[in-house]
Amino acid sequence: MNATAAVIADVRTDDRCLVRVSADGGVTLVADLSGYTSPPINDLVIDLDGASSAAAEDLLLPNGMVFLDRGRTLVVAESLGARLTGYTVAAGGSLTNRRLWAQMPGDLLPERICADADGAIWVASATVTECVRVVEGGDVVDWVRTGGAAAIACTLGGPEGRTLLIATDGRILAAEVTIEAERADERTRTNVSRSCVLRLHRSLYRRSRGWVGHRLLGVPTLLMTTTGRRTGQPRTNALTYMTVGDDLAVVASNGGRDTPPAWLLNLAAKPHVGVQVGRHRSSATAQVVTPDDARYDDLLASCDAANRNRYSAYQRQTVRPIPVVLLTPTEATD
Repeated sequence: MNATAAVIADVRTDDRCLVRVSADGGVTLVADLSGYTSPPINDLVIDLDGASSAAAEDLLLPNGMVFLDRGRTLVVAESLGARLTGYTVAAGGSLTNRRLWAQMPGDLLPERICADADGAIWVASATVTECVRVVEGGDVVDWVRTGGAAAIACTLGGPEGRTLLIATDGRILAAEVTIEAERADERTRTNVSRSCVLRLHRSLYRRSRGWVGHRLLGVPTLLMTTTGRRTGQPRTNALTYMTVGDDLAVVASNGGRDTPPAWLLNLAAKPHVGVQVGRHRSSATAQVVTPDDARYDDLLASCDAANRNRYSAYQRQTVRPIPVVLLTPTEATD
């Protein structure tokens, strides 16, 4: 394409033809698409010589499309199917290996879409008042709200492709978004800060003999000492807890990570632990309660409510079932 001509990206609605408009206003027919169907068409391959062919069949109102993997994957938004459908782009432009790329959540019917540098897709929909960022498989990992307006279309722009532009009813909204590398850096900084706070809290708890540290951000905490399964050395962790009759319940969330906390692995090898609640110390026996236990749902829900719903948020971050551990005191040691 040169500076004197441009191809209009939409089909003329009156006769469903793709046309080229030159700089002086002249219109040249590129392809006549009227023979395919009466509604507007947007799922065709148009060769430069004007030849056309149906690239995909049986799509439920195909709308926005994006290429991923350097043009090797095409993803189509099926508005009435409430899904993103993926294809492998073969040599010559034909589409193969049709698959579900992402099922849309709730009332979201995908319309215009755009891809970012991480291979995730931003989705606009007139049925919701936000643009959502989804990854393959359907997980929503980010969103930008539009202040109550329907999100009609979206695209990424700006010098580094980090400005999300959202077309609403009569307005264009702009929002700065981050890429995955920046999110990873932020998670690392958050985890480091969290680790430092927890170490300081544990140290104050122990050094003050429980006078300081029993409550962390308003939530009761205890110190639990396990025996290292490999070293045999004592390992102490500060954990939020809830009282269940004579027992204490703690949750092995590990901040929503896919790996269990090391103290849970220690318990599997040796369930006898030391517990300090405020200034009171005792020995206890640990029992791990997993989802196949009839008590699990009620225990996790109670612990979650007591800890400001953090555990349900952690569970959404991992496929690992988060167990509850009951600590039964056996002997006072103070």
